Amino acid sequence: RHAPGTTIAADTAALQANRSTQGNAGAAPGNGAPPIPVPGAANTRYIGLNYVIVQSYPPSEEKMANETAGFLTKKGIACTVEKNVRGFMPLSVVGLQGFEGQSSSGFKAYVARIQGFSSEFTKDSRSYKAFAPTGKKWDRQD
Repeated sequence: RHAPGTTIAADTAALQANRSTQGNAGAAPGNGAPPIPVPGAANTRYIGLNYVIVQSYPPSEEKMANETAGFLTKKGIACTVEKNVRGFMPLSVVGLQGFEGQSSSGFKAYVARIQGFSSEFTKDSRSYKAFAPTGKKWDRQD
């Protein structure tokens, strides 16, 4: 998905230019390394980058998936509900922040931030609604 007037080639060129100047992809702002750009309205993910699947749901829980995505977006974790992400249930809440590696400190901090919001969302860490963030190397073009 792209905003009107943008192209995959332009997005990819910008991403490649940014990658070549970064030392720590996905790092939080303020530590000297800019994060990989998060496309706002375009909701674009890039093949080959790692994203966080916050939680996945069966089709009967579409309302909960949308509530999860809305809650996290309000907390500053931009995400969308995606259908049929390979290896997960039919509906998945997926973050929009991409990372070069799942072992990076930026990726780990992002997952920890999501986990920190889980108890606020569920009101109970043992709830079936608790977030179970998992990394996934993105393999499809949005």
